Amino acid sequence: MAHWTLESNVADVLSLGPRTAGRLLRLGVRTVEQLLAAKPQAVVERLRDSRFNAEIVADWQREARLLIEAPTLPTEAARLLAIAGFSTAHRVARATPTELLAALEQLTD
Repeated sequence: MAHWTLESNVADVLSLGPRTAGRLLRLGVRTVEQLLAAKPQAVVERLRDSRFNAEIVADWQREARLLIEAPTLPTEAARLLAIAGFSTAHRVARATPTELLAALEQLTD
């Protein structure tokens, strides 16, 4: 299992496709730290691709933060937790099992 840092390549951490990774690189977003510092709406505007919106970029940010803070967390779990709105490992740790399950069940609706 990889141990990600703020200096890790964002495309490696998030398993982005080559086109999306290339677009982010052209925007100057190469590292996780650069992604976390970016304003989601600004990234979307510069990407100029209707497939992406600010919420997707915010999901990428939450996922990256979770993977850095909880290196043993499987990538798929980090992705689902991020989409469910969990942005830190501390927040996940504080959640009750019922709360986690309810947040994840919302993804199937």
